[in-house]
Amino acid sequence: MADEAAQRYRAGVGAYNAGDMRGAAAGFLTAFGLVPDDPAYRRAAFDILNLMSGYRVLPAPVVAGLERAIAANDLDLQPLALVVRNLLEADPRLAALETLTDGDLEARLPDAGWLLENQLLRAVLTRAVNISARLEAVFARLRTHLCRAVADNRPSALRGRFRAFSVGLAAQCVIGRYVWAEAAAERACIARLAGRQDDDALLVRAAYRPLQEIEATAAQRLAPELLALWQEEADVRARVQALPQLTSLAPGLSAGMQAQYETYPYPRWRWIDAAAPMSLRAFLERAAPGAAFARLDGAVDVLIAGCGTGRPALALARTLPTANITAIDLSRTSLAYAQHMAAKFGAANITFAIADILALAGWSQRFHFIECSGVLHHMSDPAAGLRSLRGLLRDDGAMLVSLYSERGRAAEAAAQAFVQVRAFPDTAEGLRSARAEIMALPPTHPAHQVTATPDFFTRDGLHDLIFNLHESRITPAAMKRLLHACGLKAIAVEAPTALGGAAFRARHPDPSAQADLDLWDAFEQENPQVFAQMIQVWCRPV
Repeated sequence: MADEAAQRYRAGVGAYNAGDMRGAAAGFLTAFGLVPDDPAYRRAAFDILNLMSGYRVLPAPVVAGLERAIAANDLDLQPLALVVRNLLEADPRLAALETLTDGDLEARLPDAGWLLENQLLRAVLTRAVNISARLEAVFARLRTHLCRAVADNRPSALRGRFRAFSVGLAAQCVIGRYVWAEAAAERACIARLAGRQDDDALLVRAAYRPLQEIEATAAQRLAPELLALWQEEADVRARVQALPQLTSLAPGLSAGMQAQYETYPYPRWRWIDAAAPMSLRAFLERAAPGAAFARLDGAVDVLIAGCGTGRPALALARTLPTANITAIDLSRTSLAYAQHMAAKFGAANITFAIADILALAGWSQRFHFIECSGVLHHMSDPAAGLRSLRGLLRDDGAMLVSLYSERGRAAEAAAQAFVQVRAFPDTAEGLRSARAEIMALPPTHPAHQVTATPDFFTRDGLHDLIFNLHESRITPAAMKRLLHACGLKAIAVEAPTALGGAAFRARHPDPSAQADLDLWDAFEQENPQVFAQMIQVWCRPV
């Protein structure tokens, strides 16, 4: 069995590298079904299931393996959200739950055990973000039912047999930052529960209002999953004011962007995957095989410019254990979350500080590697930000620069235009109203396409997606001009294998073509999703 699993896994790797996702799925899932506890097979199975959206059933050994995998604490469960969406939306019993009213819901709940006791669904609710609009509609109806039952002090299976589901439901509301629509009747019920601290009232309050509104003494009575989230939020709040500040804010957009990400820190991630520990030299030469980097072994200095909530920074800290990493951002709340997660994952080689990229001109420190991902396009002049970072880069160093793709982000641009035309206010209710109207658009409407993105299912993600204060987008050809203007040249371009990276390499097998942004521009015109919204370029000084 082990030999067959290894053979199937190798076949999956070969198919994946060739861009054959069906072949990769067959190899990886078979290996995982045969040996579900092998970390490599498990990770490959999760990754491929997160890329494949057409399946509606899975082999029994794969489902059993997934149910075993959710007990592991070393795995990102977000890919499981797509699995749950595909499998549960394909179940004909879901349609019956979508049409239930509150009056007949209680009587029909005993028949819903197939959904409410589903182990994979519970794992997603407590440790990931649900990405199914159909499931969300059912969950919202169940939340309303639970709220009314507790406020009226009447029995419900959601308080008894299915209480574990209710805990997961509340956890999902916390993780999504209360992005679901609320009716006036629900708000009235919550107001009635404001002074109650019995277990059921606390559960419902957690499903509707920020956990910080629950007092510390009462929070100890929350279910473990909710208590862990309450403690996380409390720790983040405690860290906010202790962060060092390296620079003041530059004039212009910086103050507005800072205020935005204080309110909507993004993303609130749960887990990180990191490559095996290596030197910076090995890390760069793996990303850009045609480039050579001398003297980048051992201790090096790394800057993460605009680290947000810290996921890429922490992944890099674990990959480069001998690096001294400085991670900066405008937002205290984002940095506090990053610092909390660094403590959680034991990343001791990273320092967080408040700084504005545009105000770093007088900084004397120089870095061997700088990563700036998802930041420059929120500046009125991205070139000014990139020139500031180039001034901090050693001549023998390298940089990873990522900006939004003009072509790959067409759906987001359409949704942003829809929001602006409809003039939704930038408030919690404004976000919910915009979200509801976008969900109600015909599937063929360009703006409706954003409902397929994970960001659409959290309040912070939704704000970043369609309410952002400012964003610009770029093409590969324009990226080439930007780099040249800032004294940089591309040495490699990152493109997901499944979205066209393999096809580009097959069309342009010469290794030098991998860094040719003009070729990538022509390819992206034919394959607008190749960069998955973000154009990521590895570069070095000219």
